[in-house]
Amino acid sequence: MKHFHRTTVVPDTVLADADAFFPTIGMKQTAAGARTRRFEGTVGEPADHVTLDLSVKMEGGHYTFVEAKTSDVVDWSTAPRSRDLPTPLRRSSGATASNSMKSRPKKERVPSVTYPATTP
Repeated sequence: MKHFHRTTVVPDTVLADADAFFPTIGMKQTAAGARTRRFEGTVGEPADHVTLDLSVKMEGGHYTFVEAKTSDVVDWSTAPRSRDLPTPLRRSSGATASNSMKSRPKKERVPSVTYPATTP
């Protein structure tokens, strides 16, 4: 799977955060470059060996482009949907992606008002 994200965080901070985060979930850094990192480890249930290649670059001088390539492929036919997730993982409103439009309250229409013409 290939993922990307654009952020205003500078590349060095993105890489420092990655260096600090991924070891906490059991992934070890196996390679490092000026703007790249590789992490490997066993994650998930059932346990699966995963490789993550992370690269960062400045684009347009305004934001950092972060690209992550993983060896793990998600089978979307069996992946949990938001309605199947425990409540803390859902959006705070409790709405899921499939019913977020349905759960919004309808706006009340305000009748138009016509004011009488004033005479000088």
